[in-house]
Amino acid sequence: MGFQIVVSKRGYFKEAIPVNSKPPLVSIIMPTYDRYDLARGALSNVCQQTYNDIEIIVIEDGSNSGIENYIIQLNDKRFKYYRHSKRKGLAAARNTGIKMSRGIYVAFIDDDDRWVKEKLKHQMEINRKDLNRKCMIFCNIYDGKKKESLSIINDNVELKLMSEYIFRGYLIPSSSMLVSHKDIVSIGGFSEDLTNCIDHDIWMKMAKAGFYMIKVNRSLVYNKKHDQSRMVTRIEERLRGINEFFRKWKSYVSENYGLENWYLIIDKYDDATLYIIKSHLSEGKISKNKAYYYIKIYFEITEIPIGVIDKLFIIIGLCFFPLFILYSPVTRKYNVILVKFSQKINNRLKLLIQGMPKFFNKREIIS
Repeated sequence: MGFQIVVSKRGYFKEAIPVNSKPPLVSIIMPTYDRYDLARGALSNVCQQTYNDIEIIVIEDGSNSGIENYIIQLNDKRFKYYRHSKRKGLAAARNTGIKMSRGIYVAFIDDDDRWVKEKLKHQMEINRKDLNRKCMIFCNIYDGKKKESLSIINDNVELKLMSEYIFRGYLIPSSSMLVSHKDIVSIGGFSEDLTNCIDHDIWMKMAKAGFYMIKVNRSLVYNKKHDQSRMVTRIEERLRGINEFFRKWKSYVSENYGLENWYLIIDKYDDATLYIIKSHLSEGKISKNKAYYYIKIYFEITEIPIGVIDKLFIIIGLCFFPLFILYSPVTRKYNVILVKFSQKINNRLKLLIQGMPKFFNKREIIS
């Protein structure tokens, strides 16, 4: 092992960075379940990384999609494949990948996400700057349609404690994380007892364990649009997973970082969950009764009571403006609802008058 000498702009010695003769191996772990076309596209994508020292581990979580045959046909020694005999969930699939990995670092990609060719290269360039801390490196995502950078944490994060952000409700883009193998093993990997919220949970575990994080201020991840099934869009599974996640973390966050920060975390789930319910309702997948039932269940999970005015807003939203249940009818959000309502009412008034339904039976909605 040699050392690379780093000097300041004025020519003074700054630091000596250990340099291995060979770049460290990065293990790319991709779970998949019965989504052959998406998985094949993701594998083709990660093969194009300009950082060459990689292995690609595919964990098929109980399905038999044919992706194994595709990997065999590639005849590429960088690939490893393992199939669970039954479906165990995303966390278990990723943990299996971690156990199989040989890399000093691990990165995770979902089968419906894609990476820019230089993703790992840029992350590994930053990674060498701090070798003695538990550190997670992430990057921006971009909307391929609009070609815009979408950063969930907008700050230019240069070696900050994760707890400063994660326990204040900030999120990290999915499929953007790079972390050392030993560090993620030190916190027990992913939590297999959770139905979903797997990514959010691992960030919380890292933050609790004192991890630092650095952001590559580039858009290096994007999502492949598709209409195949996602766990986050299956309402009952999502609600069950959110309940498990809230029960796990509420006391810790509230006691150590304050109840107001816990509400910021809840806030991240409000719009997304209600949007899914709204989408299912507008597409005819669920009835108004079912939509209202799911909304009640969600707010019971958050432990925030639904008052009379809340119920009125829900009923109005479900009967006249299905879109309005996007704006959480939660006691602490009255102003948000009223502002959004006033912004939309002028544009929709004519449509409301033209298409106003007949008087509805209130008991049918709230029973």
